[in-house]
Amino acid sequence: MAFAMLGYVQLETMATIFPVFFRIRALSWCALAALCLFLWACDRPFAHSERPNIVLVSVDTLNQDALRAFAPQAPELPSFDRLASESTRFSHAYTPSSWTLPAHTSVFTGRYPNRHGVVRIEQALPVELPLLQSILKNAGYQTVAFTDGALLDPAFGHSRGFQFYDNQKTDAPFTLRGDIPRRGAPHPDPSSQIFDRAIAYLDQRHSDDPPFFLFTHTFAVHHYFRFNPHDMKPLEGAPNDLGCLLGETKCSPQHWSDLKALYSHRVTQVDKALGQLLLAIERHAPNTVVILFSDHGEGFDGPRARIHHAGRLHEDLLNVPLLIRLPEGVGREEEVPVSLVDLMPTILDLADAPIPPDLDGLSLRGALMSNSEKTLPNRSIFALEYSYSWEDGKRTYRPAPSPLGVAVINDRGWYIASPEREELYARSGDPEQRVNLAEQPGSLESFRELSDEAATWAAPPSAAVPIEGELESHLRAIGYIE
Repeated sequence: MAFAMLGYVQLETMATIFPVFFRIRALSWCALAALCLFLWACDRPFAHSERPNIVLVSVDTLNQDALRAFAPQAPELPSFDRLASESTRFSHAYTPSSWTLPAHTSVFTGRYPNRHGVVRIEQALPVELPLLQSILKNAGYQTVAFTDGALLDPAFGHSRGFQFYDNQKTDAPFTLRGDIPRRGAPHPDPSSQIFDRAIAYLDQRHSDDPPFFLFTHTFAVHHYFRFNPHDMKPLEGAPNDLGCLLGETKCSPQHWSDLKALYSHRVTQVDKALGQLLLAIERHAPNTVVILFSDHGEGFDGPRARIHHAGRLHEDLLNVPLLIRLPEGVGREEEVPVSLVDLMPTILDLADAPIPPDLDGLSLRGALMSNSEKTLPNRSIFALEYSYSWEDGKRTYRPAPSPLGVAVINDRGWYIASPEREELYARSGDPEQRVNLAEQPGSLESFRELSDEAATWAAPPSAAVPIEGELESHLRAIGYIE
């Protein structure tokens, strides 16, 4: 673009000083200027008048190793597998937190937890932080969300900027164009409910509607431990509580096997529901960018007490699936480490919307363009924990003013600092993080400096969220409060 502007400056200068020369060369200069503008436009993924729709799908608690795109031994999942084959697959994508509330807040703000401040259950989004959905709405997008509530309840502030925000309140009025009808009777499978509502929204859109930003979030995988009789036949000894996941009781090997089976089955159910959503997108809105991610993973390593989520910063929780499919659907793999804080600037860049200058994240647009020469910088990625910790194999909620854990991930290793200990693991050759290298001389100094810098509190003050009534019951049922 700068080159094109230079051409225009030269054009006006030549016209003033050498009018005859200008008349002779006018066609050449106009051709040059047009070429410069064309090259600049080609560097943009979409013309402004053809801005893409954006669909952002959050599958809460989905492990990266549950998908063949990242783990070849994973079972076949037709919808996930197809989406992955048509997407840029980020094999080293990391969440900035190992539980739902701060992780999603990082997605919507483009900031690490120490800079958005929503690190406890009782905190709401600071009103002065610019949000992804608010910027898109101001840029002319229709902003719609369907969530499973709980830690994405409107009380926490994530509904700000959405023109319609349905947190599983089936009688919620749809103010954009009447109410969103249900597609038949309510489905007993919890995996389908959110996607059914999103499909109903797509079904009632008009061809002349503005582009949309559609956010869907499901707890269907997260709730695998809450056995649903519509899922599958009861498993012998299958738990229906959080006891052993939270370390309150000891799980037998059979217990862990049953939990894994329930988890895998729930992923399969989500795959079916996702497939219906993808078909609806192709039917109604082919010019759509589809982004699928998980906010954190789930631990099943009982013998080492690396179980459940929240309070730990190991790879099983932080290395999450991230798939981004452009309308042309070209599949490729990207191995440079990225963070979920990169989603906000990436989406704004693809939507040709302004990007706030002080975000922690970077746009991944260059990594999505098959003909782009732009590469992502090799940087350190961070994750922080302020509220949960594991003590004697049991998870506890003890909010603190300073981090209870900080992870620093870069090409030199995976470092975890907590008040009790330090851990350092090789990035390759130790996928289960079994060998702690923290005792090697001189191996931690640079990580400590990065950790201290990442832990510097720079978040604006936030309002308190009253945890009571239905919200309290929901959070208690899924194990976030005792």
